[in-house]
Amino acid sequence: MIPKPGMVLEALAQRIVTHQLPAAGTAYAQADAAILAGLLATLAQDYERSAASRVADIEDIRALLDHVLGTWPGSDLNAQLLKEQPASIHLQDLTPVHDLALQTLIDIQAWAELTENEEITLAAWRVLHAHLDRHRVDIPGP
Repeated sequence: MIPKPGMVLEALAQRIVTHQLPAAGTAYAQADAAILAGLLATLAQDYERSAASRVADIEDIRALLDHVLGTWPGSDLNAQLLKEQPASIHLQDLTPVHDLALQTLIDIQAWAELTENEEITLAAWRVLHAHLDRHRVDIPGP
């Protein structure tokens, strides 16, 4: 069986917590092991959902951009986002489009708040909340 990388990273995090952390001799070593375990758990979660999260973010922001076209003054500059397609679902191809989408969201949000456009402000916040929910990290507590 070929292990799934996310599962391997999670297993490494659990191993640190159950074996290295209790055996650490100093408070510093324990804190260091806990941080490493948390980072591995975070990496495992991001690995498993990173492409899907970024694609969903891009789609949500494209929908918002489509909604503000013709109203938002920056829409001509960012209309390329509606056409831009990543070459693949590899993170190296998704990331530049995702970065452009997030910058567009920031620009729309700033414009909407500056012009007191409540409808667009609320729509931008809904997109941001969905983004935060998709990218949250769930680390189990003790």
